[in-house]
Amino acid sequence: MHTQWVAEELESQHKRLMQGNMRILEELAGDKLIEVLAKDASDSSPLWRSVAFSTLDLLVHYDVQHKWLNYLTHRGYLRQFLDDIVRQDEALLSLLTTSPESLTLLYVFESKLSLLIRIAQTARGASYLLENGVVRVLCQASFIDQRPDESMLDIHTSSWLPTVMDRYEQLLLPVLRLFVALLTSLPHHTDAASQVLDLITQHSELFSAVLKDRAPVITLVSLNELALTTQLFYLLAHHDSLLYDKVSAKYSFNQSY
Repeated sequence: MHTQWVAEELESQHKRLMQGNMRILEELAGDKLIEVLAKDASDSSPLWRSVAFSTLDLLVHYDVQHKWLNYLTHRGYLRQFLDDIVRQDEALLSLLTTSPESLTLLYVFESKLSLLIRIAQTARGASYLLENGVVRVLCQASFIDQRPDESMLDIHTSSWLPTVMDRYEQLLLPVLRLFVALLTSLPHHTDAASQVLDLITQHSELFSAVLKDRAPVITLVSLNELALTTQLFYLLAHHDSLLYDKVSAKYSFNQSY
């Protein structure tokens, strides 16, 4: 009991410290800081883009008034972050070849998705993401359907390069976490559930493969993938009337042919 009290007190002190730091940053830098970070995240070298996204992630976490989240949204930066995923589709696909030229884009993608997941953890942030087409954007992401087959699971091209499967999971798992956060923050938002359900339908082979889980070796990553997928279906199950309508519409369409 005493240990729990100490942990809670330390967490409370840390939170107050960070909120105090945020007030100082707002007073000294204000919108100038977020503008510089947003520009670096949008158009800079891969290293600085990753740093900028990670910094924005931290600032949004402690931005309880949503001041800087509002700034990113209303100035169009959030839309730009999402649209860049579509523009980089071929480059993201190239990360899943046996010998990619560089992994820098992978690290930028991970830091960007970390920010988007953070934004999706509040109702306002999740709404902003929906309004700016986050589901539409990721529906168009070709890498989602490029799940490596079992023969590629253990292929290592070098001592430092992650396997193709590892790289695929680094792309896919953040996407699944993003949708789980989105539906958790907006549990009664029918349009959000409908869009995510459409994405699952569009990429049905992927989700079928995850649920069947035929990998020869069970890993922590594969368990995380399965856990996130089942959590996604659990959240969608709250919209039973939507599920019924979708299934009925598909059945009627198939019957007509």
